[in-house]
This record gives sequence, C-alpha cells and structure tokens, in this order.
Amino acid sequence: MTPARVDAAGFSLVETLVAVAILALVVGLAVPYVRDGRRAEQAAGETLSALRQARIAARREFRVVDIAGANGAAIRFYPDGSSSGGDVTVGAVVWRIDRLSGRIARAP
Repeated sequence: MTPARVDAAGFSLVETLVAVAILALVVGLAVPYVRDGRRAEQAAGETLSALRQARIAARREFRVVDIAGANGAAIRFYPDGSSSGGDVTVGAVVWRIDRLSGRIARAP
C-alpha cells in the first residue's frame, strides 16, 4: 500500500492569528476616524437646519435674521427672500448661500 499524500493547502494557525491581529489593529485605528466623520456630518446637518430656519423666520416674520458663525462672520437673511450671501464651512462641508435668492446649497 502507498501512503496517502497530505497537501499543505490553507493557512496555519499562526498565519491566521497574525492576519486577525493585523485586521483588529486596522479596525481599531479606523473607528475613531469614522466617528469623527459622523460627528462632522451631523454638525453640517445641524448648521443647514439653522440656516434654513433663519431664512424661513425672516420671510415669515418680515424681519432681518442674522446667523453668526464661529469665526465672527454672519449671514443675514432679509424678508424679501434675499440674503447677504456667502459660504459657511463646517468641517469639510461648505454651505453656499445665494445672495439674490437666499437659497442654501452644498458647494461642490
């Protein structure tokens, strides 16, 4: 009888443990960046909401409404629907406010 041949296909236990350890390290390093990205998107969404609320209040209440930024810059919304215009930056997101229409859009 001939002995059965054993093929060495697959990974050894040590190779598998090393791969799992590397994967755990990469995931451990990536999680804080994902959380920060979510926080930045949430802050950008809250800023958009505040800008929209100010625009609506200016038109509904027939008064000038100012939104002040962290750097001291302000966006002013007027009762006729126009605004002072400009850009509001929150992290990597830039909201662009049109001067004539007062519309708020995400800058490309």
